[in-house]
Amino acid sequence: MQVELIRVGLNEDIFDLFNHPGWMPVIIWMLLGMFTSLLLGIGLLWRGGIPRWAAVLLILATIFFVIGQATEDELGLIGPTVFYPLACLSWLVALAPIGLRYLGGNSQVYVDEMATA
Repeated sequence: MQVELIRVGLNEDIFDLFNHPGWMPVIIWMLLGMFTSLLLGIGLLWRGGIPRWAAVLLILATIFFVIGQATEDELGLIGPTVFYPLACLSWLVALAPIGLRYLGGNSQVYVDEMATA
């Protein structure tokens, strides 16, 4: 985004634009979106519903994504070329079996026995 701002003639730092109060909902939305699979993985690991390995992969995908974001400048190409693919592969392996079962017509992906209250 910084390069595009320079191309259109704005010489401000990209982070100066985020100090405007109108950006706060966007920043909150981005942070919540980034940590959705972490919270989903923790919840599914705690309450069940999908296999434990899939819930762990959802948690790991978020960790890999955050590491990829944080190391993009410090480690050069290691962040984007190693951690982003690891995050995407973790999401794929965790969510593809669930999606394939839904597409196959079985809407009950994983059925657990109901406990009596």
